[in-house]
Amino acid sequence: MRTAKSLAAACLAALVVTASLAWIPDQLQNQADDRHSVAAFREMPMNRITNENVVDIFSEVELRERLGKVKWHIPVLTVDLVVSNQGGRPEALFSDMVKLIRLSYKRLTNVDRLLIRFMEHSGGEQRILAAVDVRQRDGWLANESIPAYIDPIHDVKWRNRLRLSFTTAWVQRYGPVQGYSTDLAEDRP
Repeated sequence: MRTAKSLAAACLAALVVTASLAWIPDQLQNQADDRHSVAAFREMPMNRITNENVVDIFSEVELRERLGKVKWHIPVLTVDLVVSNQGGRPEALFSDMVKLIRLSYKRLTNVDRLLIRFMEHSGGEQRILAAVDVRQRDGWLANESIPAYIDPIHDVKWRNRLRLSFTTAWVQRYGPVQGYSTDLAEDRP
């Protein structure tokens, strides 16, 4: 009887040790997973863009045109917007441009320069239609609210503020760029 109690105690002790040894690696793995979680699986404040959260940030932005390439090279954010082959008017492009400017300078805190390229893909070929270069130090960003719609095709003041340049591909697709001029002396970059 005494041997049976000793044997039962030894089996119980072995069972406790085995269960503990099985439990410890699981706990260590859970701690390691918690330390290495990425933004896609754990909610984080999105006021700074990083290579780890760039997809999360841009998935929240509703654009009319398709995102092509997004590149974050501290502190420069480069975004390619791919223009639909269905034609259409450039207003959609500039609506998306305003959203990207607001994202970069009103929501994010670590973007110093935003480069936007409007791209066209046709027949396996890729062409740049226009490009925008906005910088954090631009006075108009700090002194004015960003309007809901900007028309840099017709408004030379906004064309200069955005450092907007058009290519011959733009002219072939949308026609020549013409605009009115306001007092440009205060808005030169």
